Amino acid sequence: VRTRRRKAGVATDRCRKKLFVLWISFGACFVLVVVQIGVMAYMHHQVGEAASGKSPSVANGAHQKKVHHALEKLKQISENLQQQKQQERRTNDTLSRVLEVSSETLQQRLPSWIGEYVEWHRRQRARIAASPETWTDHRYLIMQCIQSDPHCGGASDRIKPIPLVLYVAYLTNRIFLIWWDKPCALEEFLVPNDKVSLIDWTVPELLRLHLETGRNMGQMIVSSDKLLSRSEDTDTAIVRTRLQSFNGGEDEFLKMLEQHHQPATPYQNVYHHLFSVLFRPSTHRVEALLR
Repeated sequence: VRTRRRKAGVATDRCRKKLFVLWISFGACFVLVVVQIGVMAYMHHQVGEAASGKSPSVANGAHQKKVHHALEKLKQISENLQQQKQQERRTNDTLSRVLEVSSETLQQRLPSWIGEYVEWHRRQRARIAASPETWTDHRYLIMQCIQSDPHCGGASDRIKPIPLVLYVAYLTNRIFLIWWDKPCALEEFLVPNDKVSLIDWTVPELLRLHLETGRNMGQMIVSSDKLLSRSEDTDTAIVRTRLQSFNGGEDEFLKMLEQHHQPATPYQNVYHHLFSVLFRPSTHRVEALLR
């Protein structure tokens, strides 16, 4: 009996030891699993925040970058506006100086016949502006260089005859105009100095359409000695000229002044001052030069 009890006690101890070992193993496995799950959950959380930009450090850096970029854009816009204002002031100052010189020229330095013609020319253009269809009631003297003209000369050769042509327009009561489109429109570089001289030498739209169609084009005059006689022809509404002369018609101009008892004014002086009265630089060209 004792032997059996001893064997039963040994078996019980062994069973207890096995249960204890099993419980320890189970506990260790449980702890390990919990730790692994916690680590995986933490890593997943960090990866998710990094991907969505919700990490405090990442979000703060991105916000600062956006703010910096916005401030840089505002700074650039402000600088551009300041440069634009400075450009406008420089352009206006330059044009004001040009207009101021032209006004002085008109009042003090030009012959009296030019002042008379300026006022007459202004009235005729005002009538055409008020009733464009009445352009046929007027007569014109047009300095032209258009694409169909084979030869016009350079810019200097084209504008040298202006004193002569303008004086002929004065003598014959014709509206002085300039029509250039070769190689480009004159208005691309020079526009009427209308705030000073009031001579708008641009071709009215209806007249331009008429000229471009080629109907009743009038006479083309290329010699200065015939310009006056052709312009005096009242049957010719439109006289177009592209004078080509080595001296710009100076001899003929001085001869006409003498014939009509006008003071003998040096041609180069009239040309110099008349240019300032008739023209000013186009605004966009001034801006381009000042950039």
